[in-house]
Amino acid sequence: MLKKLFIGGLLIALAGLFAFRFLQHGNRETSTAGRVGHRFPRVEVALVERGRIEEAVSVVGSLRAKRQVDVMPKLSGRVMELRVDRGDRVMAGELLARLDDAELRQQVRRAEAALRVAEAARAQRQAELDNLLAELERYRSLHQAGVISSQELDQTRTQVAVARAQLHLAAAQVEQAKAELQELQIRREQTRITAPMTGVIGKRYVDPGALVNPNTPIVTILDLETMVSVIHVPERKLVQLEVGTPATVIVDAVPDVRFAGRVVRISPLLD
Repeated sequence: MLKKLFIGGLLIALAGLFAFRFLQHGNRETSTAGRVGHRFPRVEVALVERGRIEEAVSVVGSLRAKRQVDVMPKLSGRVMELRVDRGDRVMAGELLARLDDAELRQQVRRAEAALRVAEAARAQRQAELDNLLAELERYRSLHQAGVISSQELDQTRTQVAVARAQLHLAAAQVEQAKAELQELQIRREQTRITAPMTGVIGKRYVDPGALVNPNTPIVTILDLETMVSVIHVPERKLVQLEVGTPATVIVDAVPDVRFAGRVVRISPLLD
C-alpha cells in the first residue's frame, strides 16, 4: 500500500516537475520572442527655447514711385524743342523743353526801349528841377535885397514844386517800365521748361510742334529712389498687419532679389 502511494506520489511529482519545466520553457520562449519582436520607435529631440512665432502674409500688389510729377508749362505756346524721352534720367533744373518765344523777344525789346525813354525823361525832369532850385536861391537873394517882389519869389517856388512833382511822376514811370520789362523777362524765361526734381522720365505726352497750355502735361518724372507698393489685403489677414510691420518685396523683373520694406499706411476703408 505504501509502495503504491509512493509510486503514485512520485508520478505526480514527476508530472508536476515536467509541467513546471514545460511552462518555464514556454515562458522563456515567449519572453525571448517578445524581446525580439518588440522594437522601440526612434525619437529625435531638440532643446526647447523661448521665441517668437511669426506668420507671413503673402499678397500681390502694384509697385509705383513714391513721388511723381507731371511737368506742365506755365504759358501757352508751341513746343519748339523737346530734349528728353521715356527712360531718360534728368537732374533738377535741367532743361526739358522750350516753347516758341519769338513774340516775347519782341515784347522784351520794346519794353527795354520804353525803359530807356522813361529814364531819359526822368533825367530831364531832374535837370529842370535842379535849374529851378538854383534860380529859387537867386530869387531869394534878390528878394532880400529888395530887387524883386514877394510875388515873383512865390512864382519861382511854385515852379519848383511843379518840377518836383514832374520828377516824381517820371521816376514812377521808370519803375513801371522796369516792372513791365521784368514781367516780360520772367514770361520769356518760362518758355524754358525745366525739371522740378531729379528722376526718370516715365511718360512723354507731346512732340515738337505741339500746341500746349498750362493744363497740358509735357512729361512725367518719377523718383525711383523710393518705391511704394499698393496692396489689397483680405480682411481676415488685416489684423496681422500694423504700421511699421517689416515686409519683403519681390519684383517680377528681378525675382531673385529681395527688397526690404515696411508698412507705412493702412487704409481705414474696406473694399
